[in-house]
Amino acid sequence: FNTPGVAEREGKEIFFLKHLHHARQIRNRTLECFERATNPTITDEERRRLLSFVVVGGGPTSCEFTTELSDFLRADVSRWYPDLAPLVRISLCEAGPNLLGSFDKALVDHYASALRSRGVELHVGNGVARVEEVGAEGSAEHSTVAHLGDGSKLPFGMMVWSAGLAPVKLVE
Repeated sequence: FNTPGVAEREGKEIFFLKHLHHARQIRNRTLECFERATNPTITDEERRRLLSFVVVGGGPTSCEFTTELSDFLRADVSRWYPDLAPLVRISLCEAGPNLLGSFDKALVDHYASALRSRGVELHVGNGVARVEEVGAEGSAEHSTVAHLGDGSKLPFGMMVWSAGLAPVKLVE
């Protein structure tokens, strides 16, 4: 969607969900966020930002990824980093009016309820308008923030973008 700031942060804090190498990048960044959050010299605010994960897109791929990420962070990573587990935040952003647009409403409602019970924050009808880098990279004040359509902000350690992706070159 040519969202400002996304292309500039790709491979750093923002990752697409299309190829095998993206999966490796996502895994590595997830663990990097936890490792960096263990640093005793960072602020609690920075620790919370590092442990905030944003998924963009409300289709089947994004929804499945969000569920798997939630399971991985809450069941597996929380055993390795029990002190950090309460700080983990997962948000799912969908610009359209609902998740899983072509699915039956009862299924969509059931799935949204299940996500909320896992502690996932849903931002439906509220897409990412831009991503902004704040502070110099490498500095203590550096952070990345998603600005949503309603004006709210989501600071994050990692964003997985699975909305509006173009076909791979072979298919084109």
